[in-house]
Amino acid sequence: MSGPAEMSLRAYQEAALRVFFSPEPSDADLAALGSPERFRIYRGMVRHRLDKVVRAALPRTLRTLGEEQGAALMEAFFAQSPPRTRWFREVPEHFGAFALTRFAHDVPAHLPELCRFELARWTVQHLEAEPAAPVVPLSFELPPATTPALRRLRVQHRVDLRGDTVRAEPANLAVYRRLDDRPSTWVLNDIAAALLDAFVEGEGTLAQRVQAVTRARDVAIDEVFLERLSALLADFVERGVLLGSYALAVDEV
Repeated sequence: MSGPAEMSLRAYQEAALRVFFSPEPSDADLAALGSPERFRIYRGMVRHRLDKVVRAALPRTLRTLGEEQGAALMEAFFAQSPPRTRWFREVPEHFGAFALTRFAHDVPAHLPELCRFELARWTVQHLEAEPAAPVVPLSFELPPATTPALRRLRVQHRVDLRGDTVRAEPANLAVYRRLDDRPSTWVLNDIAAALLDAFVEGEGTLAQRVQAVTRARDVAIDEVFLERLSALLADFVERGVLLGSYALAVDEV
């Protein structure tokens, strides 16, 4: 039987993945890797480490699911869609994507939203916070620059609130990394959420994006609106959600 020295690197890696993530490693793969006892130990260490990081990222999701179902889902993840990333921090995102396709009809109604919410909080901690293009002070005549460490969620349950009971209540959530690098959640009203969506995904200058939102919602741009807009923009900036404006022309951003 061939040993590690005779295997290609790809074949060795694939054998190691099968040993780590198959429901039960085969004797052939263990022998091919060269040290069955050592790789059985490695298997337990790898699976324990990945289970630990997923539980750190999704504690409420897995607690809501229950220990038995959570363990079964982790086993299914390892067997059917094992992570193929070198970064531990990306494993919860892979697991979450898998879990969202596997939640059964008998789980609590809020569980998928809770999973997405916890994933958002985990993800923003590791995203790059600096925009790719140069940023200057905020200007209504330039495109707005928002932090890349941001996720927006529209939920039907208040999964952002702690507690075992999650009430059914629609909410717009902005999940972002604060200037002190900690994740935070901001509950926005419908206009504020629409403006933030426009700042992230819209086109044109800041003024043009504000106008597009007000037209779509039939909101008058009067003195009261401008005062509230000014306060909202200041809040966006203070929280680190709005970083300023892109210095480039609109079609170059």
